[in-house]
Amino acid sequence: MELWHAVFLYYSVKKNGYDCGLYALAFSTVLASGHDPKEFEIIDKELRNHFKNCVENCNIDLFPYNFTSNT
Repeated sequence: MELWHAVFLYYSVKKNGYDCGLYALAFSTVLASGHDPKEFEIIDKELRNHFKNCVENCNIDLFPYNFTSNT
C-alpha cells in the first residue's frame, strides 16, 4: 500500500463563493507551466474575463497575477 504525504501551504484565496472552478483552473495553469503557485497571487477581478478570452481564442494562458514572495 502506497502512503501519501500532504503539505498545506499558503496560496492566494478566493474572495467569493462562486469562482472556485476558475481558481482551480488558474492554479492548474501555473502548475502546468512549471511554476510554484506560492509565488502567484491570482487577480480575482480578471478571472472571468481572462477565461472568456481563453475560450474564445482556444488557448489557455496563465491567468492574471501579481508576483509574490511567499516562498
